[in-house]
Amino acid sequence: MLCPKCHSANVHRQRREPDERWKYAAVFECHDCHHRIGFSHLRQLPRFFIPNFMGWPWITLYARCPKCGNTQLKIFKHRDHIEAYQLNLVRILQKLLGAPLCYCWECRLQFYDVRPRIDAER
Repeated sequence: MLCPKCHSANVHRQRREPDERWKYAAVFECHDCHHRIGFSHLRQLPRFFIPNFMGWPWITLYARCPKCGNTQLKIFKHRDHIEAYQLNLVRILQKLLGAPLCYCWECRLQFYDVRPRIDAER
């Protein structure tokens, strides 16, 4: 990650201030210019990448977040009981089929999905 102000790679995660807790999911600070960068969990991704005939994120060949449609997912080995978790019949069946536990960083949702991830090669 690069600092947007000085373009330094010396950026590390910092504790959020009390007034930043409601606004940001994570805060990073550049150690060179002391610029604080906040990542909001309130911001939703634009849905311009979902075609009109695919109004639901689950009608695709690749895994997507069911809440925001994000394709940049992480794989967790175990469920984090603090983060949100989607529990329904389809997700239970996918868990029984051996699907990995996916985690969307944007909306902080955990879910099981058998479809391959787009960035799985990386």
